[in-house]
Amino acid sequence: MRPFKWLPHDGSRHAIAVTLYPGDQGLTLCGEELDIPKAPPPMWPQGCWPECQRCDDLWRKAEGIRRRASAHLGS
Repeated sequence: MRPFKWLPHDGSRHAIAVTLYPGDQGLTLCGEELDIPKAPPPMWPQGCWPECQRCDDLWRKAEGIRRRASAHLGS
C-alpha cells in the first residue's frame, strides 16, 4: 500500500497520509493543515487540479521516483 493519496485542497492537489479519513484533521505532505472533507472530492474535470509542487517533490522522494524534468524547468 502506498503511504499517500491525493486530495484537492486550496487550488491544487496535495498529498495526504492514506490513514486520514473524512472528518479527520491532518497535514498535507507539504505541511498545510486541513480538515479532510466529509463530502467526496470533486471528480474529473473539477478535481483535476495541478499538483502542489512541494507535495509532488516530497511524494516522489518518499516513493523513490525521479522528478519530472518538465515540472521543474527554470527552477
